[in-house]
Amino acid sequence: MQGFSAQAQRGGDVKPLVLQVVQEAELATKLDPKFDYAGPHRLLGTIFARAPAPPVAVGDPEKAVQHLQNAVGIAADFPPNQVCLAEAQIADERYQDAEATLQTAQKLLANPKWEKKRDVWKESFSKVQRKLRAKQN
Repeated sequence: MQGFSAQAQRGGDVKPLVLQVVQEAELATKLDPKFDYAGPHRLLGTIFARAPAPPVAVGDPEKAVQHLQNAVGIAADFPPNQVCLAEAQIADERYQDAEATLQTAQKLLANPKWEKKRDVWKESFSKVQRKLRAKQN
């Protein structure tokens, strides 16, 4: 719930809300790191990759990569883990790593197992791919 509040709030200080989400996600990594295909690590990695750096917020691309590598270690065949890892690698200026991770994600997206979610995930994949291309140019 706090994450939605932080996302919806515009112009105000959202750092306390983000810190609360981070704290709860860190607790979730201890309670059940495998929940939702490593969802707690995926959430933390995404927050650290997208948030502005301190003192404004909690952004930390290196932490993002660490959490998302944990997510991939837990559920390597789950495409969003790979896509989010690539996004974190871009934030950490690891462009070659991001390229390789996106190639893995693309192969995973082709698996019939993920047919029902594929269209939604392809949109995220495309956004991260465009972000990588922009950084490489």
